[in-house]
Amino acid sequence: MREEFMNLCILEDRKAEDWIGCKIETWEKLHHWPLSWVEKRILSNGRTVVYKSQRAEASVEKSVYEKVRADFLLPVLHAETSHRCDMLIFPYCPAAREAPLSESEVKSLSRRV
Repeated sequence: MREEFMNLCILEDRKAEDWIGCKIETWEKLHHWPLSWVEKRILSNGRTVVYKSQRAEASVEKSVYEKVRADFLLPVLHAETSHRCDMLIFPYCPAAREAPLSESEVKSLSRRV
């Protein structure tokens, strides 16, 4: 499905279910912007995933996930480019409520990248 005003491809449930091998029970829009759309999708097996669609020519995110492996990056469950949009599915990871990283922790993570 194409989102009319943002010119993004939004993956229909049927296609997403094929990709992840499970029925989608509910979904909730988390974010939308002219270049990206993010949804949380709850599956019939109790798992939760995040679906993201974004303009491919405006982002390198898909290629980063295809090439970089790091402890702090979520594993991408599926990535595809269609109609000039990158579509990605990730496991859902709730936001941590921890204290912000220290400067040395940020530098350490950046060296690992």
